[in-house]
Amino acid sequence: MTPQPITVSLTPAGFAASKQRLTSAGVAVPSGESGSLAHEGVTVACDYNGRDTLTVTVIHKPCLVSEGFIENKIRAWFAEAVPGGEAQCQ
Repeated sequence: MTPQPITVSLTPAGFAASKQRLTSAGVAVPSGESGSLAHEGVTVACDYNGRDTLTVTVIHKPCLVSEGFIENKIRAWFAEAVPGGEAQCQ
């Protein structure tokens, strides 16, 4: 099954705040607008268009964890992490 990307509407300020929060949590974050992140056995590919859209795709996960569970965690993280509610997941 091919993973479905999660699209996040995100301002440049929200993108910068998200990267800072991840870094503060000890997650290695790519320096640019695209790359991959790994945390607790889950690896995601991220691509930000520099204006308003971040695409997150799960590329590796533990076999006992459902993709839906991970997607829900990602959506919840953005709902909580971005100041002023600047992120909206689709």
